[in-house]
Amino acid sequence: MNKKIIVITQCFPCGSWLCIEKIVDKLSIRGYELHVLGLGKPSEKYKNIKYYLINYFAYTRYGYITCYSPILGLLWNLPLYCSALFLVLFINPKTIIYNSLTLGLILSPIFWLFGKKNLIMYHSIIGKPGKLTKYTLKTLFKFVDLVVVNSTGMRDDLSEVVDNDKLLVNEHYADDAFFNSPSKTEVPHESLKIVYAGRIDKDKRCFPLIEFAKKNKDNPNYEFTFVGGGSDVNKVKDLPSEYRYIKYGGYVDEREKLAKLFREADVVWGFGDTTYLCLPAVEAIACGTPIVVPSYAAIANKDELINKSLVPDSIGWFIDPFSQDDIEKNLARIRREKEYLKKECRKYALQHYSVNNLLQTVDKIEEEIGSHKSK
Repeated sequence: MNKKIIVITQCFPCGSWLCIEKIVDKLSIRGYELHVLGLGKPSEKYKNIKYYLINYFAYTRYGYITCYSPILGLLWNLPLYCSALFLVLFINPKTIIYNSLTLGLILSPIFWLFGKKNLIMYHSIIGKPGKLTKYTLKTLFKFVDLVVVNSTGMRDDLSEVVDNDKLLVNEHYADDAFFNSPSKTEVPHESLKIVYAGRIDKDKRCFPLIEFAKKNKDNPNYEFTFVGGGSDVNKVKDLPSEYRYIKYGGYVDEREKLAKLFREADVVWGFGDTTYLCLPAVEAIACGTPIVVPSYAAIANKDELINKSLVPDSIGWFIDPFSQDDIEKNLARIRREKEYLKKECRKYALQHYSVNNLLQTVDKIEEEIGSHKSK
């Protein structure tokens, strides 16, 4: 059996790659020969995986442009299209895994002709395509054997253009590093320690927190820490020099360092799509820290409400990102009443965001890889 797999990614410092990386690691442990072709470089290289890296623009600074148009996505990925053709011919894998539709839908028809299995791992939405776009997507997806998404909402979004038996939901999960971090030590204190971890971009709904932090620059009742890269990182990286209670920690990719950061916070300001929480929010509750989540989804250029069941009372609060009054009122109450001490976050995370989610996904992917190619 040919157990060679090539994984092609247009970025490494992004949530989609973090999810794919975990699956790739499990597959390598199960005896598959993994090759990763990507733009830029990963924060960590696994010794049982071979990497083929192309020096490129920093995705955390410029990658956002790929969200604005499929044409921009095509241009961004040009080096990958050419390199992938040579690498597939050289290695002759049975299976190819793509990070994003732009890569997968362009290359799948070509490699399908060579009898390859094509798996796309996709972490976004297509919305409501027109008739021509819908027909084009349906046609291209015929060359794809499996599409892995990270929420039921994305599955439903793609169901009009992808056969249901090709769709697999891979829910987020937190690494053991977060669950195994030491228990939180709660010592009564007056200030509310708020952490934001993620891309510093408008669509991630972190701007309202930045504005609130700047308004409270001399208020010892709040301490703010921002970590992450992104197209708008300049909005926070210089604030510590001007604002006493604001810190910027740069881009953090070490799990243990993130776990320590989350564990020492009183609350973590997260974000989510309409039907799933972002990975930092999941990792925060695994550390035992409650989350504050803007009630509108982190989708570029759209204002859609998040499913309220994603943040039950036991793990955190929703907040209106368009109202500084609502932010101030809720954060003041959380601080004053010490509400963050009353949550049961780790218990909830163990039930909903453990490694079991990933293992079920890997089992289904391995089953698909082992099946005969459908014509």
